[in-house]
Amino acid sequence: MRNRIIIALGLIVLTFGTGFSQPTSATKTDSGWVALFNGVNFNGFYIFSSVAPQVTNNLATQTIFQVDSGRIHSPRLAGEFHLVTTREYSFYKVRLDYRWGPITGSQNAGMVIHIDNASALAGAVPVGTLRPKSIEVQMLRLTNQPFTLWSSTQLGPYINTTVQTGTQNYLPASSGGVPWTNDPWGLRTLFTTVANPEVALGQWNHGEANVYGADSGSFFLNGVLRTRAWNFQVRVNIANPTPRVAYGKGGIGIQQEDNEIWYRNYEIMEIDSNTFIPINARRGCTNRTAANYDPRAVVDNGSCSSTAINAAIGKGHSSSSMMELGRHKLEILLGRIFHAPH
Repeated sequence: MRNRIIIALGLIVLTFGTGFSQPTSATKTDSGWVALFNGVNFNGFYIFSSVAPQVTNNLATQTIFQVDSGRIHSPRLAGEFHLVTTREYSFYKVRLDYRWGPITGSQNAGMVIHIDNASALAGAVPVGTLRPKSIEVQMLRLTNQPFTLWSSTQLGPYINTTVQTGTQNYLPASSGGVPWTNDPWGLRTLFTTVANPEVALGQWNHGEANVYGADSGSFFLNGVLRTRAWNFQVRVNIANPTPRVAYGKGGIGIQQEDNEIWYRNYEIMEIDSNTFIPINARRGCTNRTAANYDPRAVVDNGSCSSTAINAAIGKGHSSSSMMELGRHKLEILLGRIFHAPH
């Protein structure tokens, strides 16, 4: 415990105490954010439905999810539908804005992570199942659920966190939360004690999930941390609770569940699993004193004509990339230290 705190404090210094100037003209794209939805069509996605047909690969003619002025619009439909990336992801940040249509009951949708694409695309999910093996980041409006977690049926996943005693409500260990995992098998939902920060109907909510493989995840709504969880696992054999294995990769989906909804600014920042530096960040010379200084570079690529600043920072990374590394490692370590059971 003591060593983990020392490491975390060291990362605080790394993150906030370097004192080096940052590039001033780097854009959102330069920092490593990439659009998941291109605003034009649904290339790179498939639809998984709770009704037949269960999987739709040709999205050009379907009407469940529609392109609306660069946004994604889904009308009110009977059933549960997921627009899922064909590519699977493990270490990343994903964010989006969402806005509900007119009131037609309780608004319900979700962002789903770690979706088992292989079973979905192979037709191996029983017909009528709401979703493949996955973790849903819930969006059910006006409840204690928005940006809390639901694990699917069929193999899990198991979710470990800390909760208010005697409840399924997330509560940090530092505030009195006690260890919780979604056992027995039928208990698959997680709520929160954190006040609901949703905006008024018709306005845009902003959600973000920071996901570190099977290790951990943090889930934010309108800038408020709603839930932390860690050690995602699934059963090897559906009939037995053990053995279990780590579960840290899958497609990412957005959901339509009986309510009209719009999505926009649907973006992902992939993160290197070892360095936690954004994979798609712009590389270049970040030394302001060098002749070939690139003011848009976020990660130093070792090309600077002068390396004094880079040598002081170490390992060839720019100060901004080192701060990003520090932020991510700090988030995981502090989550483990102050939220996980000891």
